Amino acid sequence: MKYKKIYWSYPLLSGFLLFVIALTVNCTFFQNLDFFAGYFIYFSVIFFVLTKRKSTPQKTLFLFLIGLLLLDLPIRFFEGWEDSFISIPRLIIEIFGCISGYLFFRLKGVVLRTLITLISIFILFIYTSVLSPYWVHYTNFKNFTAKENIQAPIGWSAYTKTNDSVSADSYQNKIVIFDFWNTGCGVCFRKFPKLQRLYDQYKTDTNIIIQAVNIPLERDTFGMAYKIILEKKYTFPVVIGSVGMGRLFAVSSYPTTIVLKNQRVLFRGDIDEAAKYLRVLAR
Repeated sequence: MKYKKIYWSYPLLSGFLLFVIALTVNCTFFQNLDFFAGYFIYFSVIFFVLTKRKSTPQKTLFLFLIGLLLLDLPIRFFEGWEDSFISIPRLIIEIFGCISGYLFFRLKGVVLRTLITLISIFILFIYTSVLSPYWVHYTNFKNFTAKENIQAPIGWSAYTKTNDSVSADSYQNKIVIFDFWNTGCGVCFRKFPKLQRLYDQYKTDTNIIIQAVNIPLERDTFGMAYKIILEKKYTFPVVIGSVGMGRLFAVSSYPTTIVLKNQRVLFRGDIDEAAKYLRVLAR
């Protein structure tokens, strides 16, 4: 009976660790810190429990993984599966941490444990620096790299501050940068200074058009987007699109920056990547 109680405490401890990581580490600004923290926390706890407890290693590992999934999967269900896809790499890293801690305990000897450590560091490096960025880009922009070369949508329209209508025909023979945003997007506002710098750099170039495309929310009032941009003293042009325009351009997250030329979508990503791409395209 005593060991049964100990076993059932493992899923609870595993779920609690996931909760702590979600509340604390993900609030930091250090890139990939949540990956490394999640890995090392689960690795250390698994190894510590197996070292101190007289319990079956396989069963301990199994119960930790069950606890991890029992808390993680319901959260994904309530948040929405599509919205939670971006954090799947973190979950995989935490599972990897559990398995590594188990292997570190089972494999005896300095050589084997050193080998496990080096392999784990290598996998963490590749996963966080190569694989995870591709996955994040895909969940945000539905492509693994920002560059595209597809037919631009037609049949859309947007409106300027003076209520003039603009459409695909308005941008013939131009390089066009659309930065899609909405008034509820905090990341959009943090990226606006970069959009402003990009606009300032090319505003005198008649072959390049840079515009922030606002997709209104239901709660937005008339002229709200223009008022916000004016209050924040940005000078880049703003046009008001529609939900339909966002769908036509396959915008799935905000902000999304799209570069067009000759009725082709050449780029879909964030403003930082767009600025680098534009420097090459504008040559």
